[in-house]
Amino acid sequence: MKDTSPKGFDYKITKDGKVLISRNHKQIMILKGQKAATLASELEGASEEECQMILAVETGQYKMGNEGLGEWVRSQKSR
Repeated sequence: MKDTSPKGFDYKITKDGKVLISRNHKQIMILKGQKAATLASELEGASEEECQMILAVETGQYKMGNEGLGEWVRSQKSR
């Protein structure tokens, strides 16, 4: 598990390919299937800051004054 708790989000990729996303030590989302595989590959090479942004967009919790994050993450995906 990557420790991203200073910024709020944590994630864990399970053996069966699920991605468990937590915020403030509470599980808020479970992804599985193709969506989990895509997210796991995006998170794999990302910096801590990028991971936080990707997880914020994935969970929909970027709409707190930082709406520009969504556009930034989409631009990163198209690389």
